[in-house]
Amino acid sequence: MSNTQQIPKPKIKQKIRQLNVKVILVVIVLTVISAFATMQYQENQRLKTVEGQQELTKQQIDDVKSKVGKLIILPDEEPVVASIENVKELKKTQPFYVNVSNGDWLLVFQESKRAIIYSPERDILVNVGSLDISSQRASEASQKTKLEE
Repeated sequence: MSNTQQIPKPKIKQKIRQLNVKVILVVIVLTVISAFATMQYQENQRLKTVEGQQELTKQQIDDVKSKVGKLIILPDEEPVVASIENVKELKKTQPFYVNVSNGDWLLVFQESKRAIIYSPERDILVNVGSLDISSQRASEASQKTKLEE
């Protein structure tokens, strides 16, 4: 009578193996998810540091330079790069920014005295011009002098 109530040993071993395989798969999946989450967290923490921001900025500058370099021959120098954010004000003060949109990039090559506006959304050069830094500085200095008087 006891023989009919007991499950044969091969079936018990098979069920234990199936359970072990499932547990092992769950542990592997959880380990992979945990490792991925840890790597993402560490990357986010690194990007919050000054060095991480500088690295990100360097990557962005290199990306913008690469895209602009496909559209025009660039001077052999590092540009000052800025994202354009307040188009309405810029359009009021300087005609150079007439066709610019928020999110476009301004590249200023100081030694070559060139400025380039690139639109990543449209993948075009919006404007290219030369800089007159000396007269601009002189104008700013004279305005500052007038304000102080």
